[in-house]
Amino acid sequence: MIPMKKYSDIFFDMDDTIWDFKTASAEALKQVFVQYNLEKFFDSYEEFKEIFERINHQLWQKYRNNEVSKETVAVSRFLQTIEEKTGEVMPSLAQQLSDSYLAFTVADAYIEPYAYEVIKNLRNKGYRIHIISDGFFEVQIMKIKMAKIASFISHLISAEEVGTLKPDPAIFLYAINKANTTKEKSIFIGNDYENDVLGAHNAGIDQIFYNKANRDIENLPVKPTYTIHSLRELNEIF
Repeated sequence: MIPMKKYSDIFFDMDDTIWDFKTASAEALKQVFVQYNLEKFFDSYEEFKEIFERINHQLWQKYRNNEVSKETVAVSRFLQTIEEKTGEVMPSLAQQLSDSYLAFTVADAYIEPYAYEVIKNLRNKGYRIHIISDGFFEVQIMKIKMAKIASFISHLISAEEVGTLKPDPAIFLYAINKANTTKEKSIFIGNDYENDVLGAHNAGIDQIFYNKANRDIENLPVKPTYTIHSLRELNEIF
């Protein structure tokens, strides 16, 4: 898979592309569940996790639609999770759970396989590396530090900075401008087809679909420029 044109700038999604957010979140929820004795409210950790993830998804959709703030998402997902199970509103506990959860998600290095090696290799080859993330800015900074890739990253572009989230083409175009490059010299790598691939495509930027879930791509409305199932395959593209 040798690229047909020369790229100079490679933009990465962060969560579940570089950072194994799924694992980090599950581990953080386990630690929160134990630390705050949440078994007194929930029948099991699995029940707590199921309710939290459902509510979290709903709130992120509202955040994506500019209906709520990031601060609301961070705390309300715990507030609503407890309220759904107990019928009680516990804002103080929800704030404590939120603070601990965010800290636990970056307490260890939850890195996608080959992410560090590939990013280091790409930087050594002369590519400029950037990150475009919908995640909370201060948390993404911690993830970059924990992943030990800070020295390889030229720019971190966050949704908060731009005022919009993927798949809005505006966040991709903002990133291109901030990196002082062009769409033609740029390519974006992400694991989410709708937000990453379609977002970059609609901004006129080539894409690499990190198809971790082995999604059938034959009938997708837009075929990604490239599709990989392991980050190690990036060494075959660049």
